[in-house]
Amino acid sequence: MADKPELHRCHAWQRRILTDGVGVPLGFYGELWADQQHHPAREGLQRLATRLGHDEFSPYYLTRTLLHDLLHAACGVELHVERVVSALDESQRDQDVRAKERPELYAWQPGIESQHAPIKESLAWDYPNLLTWVRTVEERVDRRVPGASVRIGLLPAIGEPELRSDVEHLLAAFKDRVGDERRLTNYGLHAAKLPDPSTPSGVLQEDGTIFVPIPDPPAEPVYLFDLFTYHQGRDLRSFATEALDATEEFIDGVLDAFAGANERIKRTRGD
Repeated sequence: MADKPELHRCHAWQRRILTDGVGVPLGFYGELWADQQHHPAREGLQRLATRLGHDEFSPYYLTRTLLHDLLHAACGVELHVERVVSALDESQRDQDVRAKERPELYAWQPGIESQHAPIKESLAWDYPNLLTWVRTVEERVDRRVPGASVRIGLLPAIGEPELRSDVEHLLAAFKDRVGDERRLTNYGLHAAKLPDPSTPSGVLQEDGTIFVPIPDPPAEPVYLFDLFTYHQGRDLRSFATEALDATEEFIDGVLDAFAGANERIKRTRGD
């Protein structure tokens, strides 16, 4: 990872969405999309169409940015993973310097049960922000309208059966890997600093490396940091790496699925 976010994956996804290789943007064909009779935006779009002198609004407005919205969220994951890893790397470099210059104060010492090292303050924001964007990827694919049974997002908008099935399976695999973080995300958004209110620090290990523990995914809502558990031995670096790998696999799969759907429609049309 570079010290400054480079977003190589994000830029590659954005280039790919613009064309399937023959100049047709992914998601372009109307045959891909369902009518979405109960979408909550339909009424407002119809009022807008009437003000503009049109009899009906175009359903295109309900689908035109769905893939771009998903990529925006996935790029948010990549951005914050890069920030997390960069901050962890910088924290380790600083610790290595301290331990070399004053080993009696800063190097790992035998016989001391718990030893800690400071980490970059930015991680108090970068970690919950990463959780938020991981959750946003999921919700931009499929979410429930508050107070209703209607679902919106990319998946409910897909009408082509094979494409819908592909995206459903991809979403399920993504959620299996990083879909347990919702309550931690809520805590970071609404309650307090993650993982606790202390000065950001990690556990200094015998080999001199810093291990930054993160809580287990809670089985129920958590309102105080004292209720977090750490039985799974999770750490921030490993989680960030897994979050980015899962997101990359998911987005690459979705784009592959849309490219395949484009090809099916072109064959049907005889293009």
